[in-house]
Amino acid sequence: MRFDEEAFVHLLLLDDHHKLPELEMLARPLGIATGHFFDEARKYNRVIEIDLMTFERAVVANLHSAKRASINLNAETFFSDRLWAKLDEISLKYPAFNPNNICLEITEQGGIPENFDPQALLALKARGFSLALDDFDHRDPKEWDRLTLFASHVDIVKFPYQVMETVREGSLTDSVTFAEDVKRIKIIYPHLKLVMEGVRSSDSDLYTTLEKIGFHIVQPTSYVTDPKADRGQKVAFPVSSLELAQPA
Repeated sequence: MRFDEEAFVHLLLLDDHHKLPELEMLARPLGIATGHFFDEARKYNRVIEIDLMTFERAVVANLHSAKRASINLNAETFFSDRLWAKLDEISLKYPAFNPNNICLEITEQGGIPENFDPQALLALKARGFSLALDDFDHRDPKEWDRLTLFASHVDIVKFPYQVMETVREGSLTDSVTFAEDVKRIKIIYPHLKLVMEGVRSSDSDLYTTLEKIGFHIVQPTSYVTDPKADRGQKVAFPVSSLELAQPA
């Protein structure tokens, strides 16, 4: 029997009793992309609900670790009153909860939300969170609109592993365009830290280039297309002025 991806996603999202933060996790092993899953969840008005359940679960996991954590949320969740209600609830339930140990990453799913409010981002930073714009792909014109809107209010911009694949395997023209785009970002938004995801131990020859054009952090990732490639938990990078972040 052929697996019906659409029917599976709809079944998960229609079931009001299936209120689990594992909804997206159930979809991943079946090859259902995160972006597609949340596009469907948006049709059922369940994005924020799923985000907040996943957020609380991640916060609880972080309470048992001394490390900083990165938590991804869809853009519309950042501007919902339900996020603030959840933060107040978590603060009461878990006195050890410390926003200073958490970076909230604004995902690319959904693009620019209709409820965008810069004051909400400022309030989150005032509460102690650091903010990142996740999966900025300089090759997509729409992403520059997203960067323009968010850049003044975030601390970090993360480039996805697909961009690293282009850096690794692309043409000279691709490399020049990439370097020029990064330089442009550094000139307009000098406060931003730039993160490159999807870096492998075999990319050590590219470190100097990434540093020179303005990257601060490299991050291994499990989202790689080559099953034989280094994955996050196996990467052992050499000493470099670039910082090494754990996969989010």
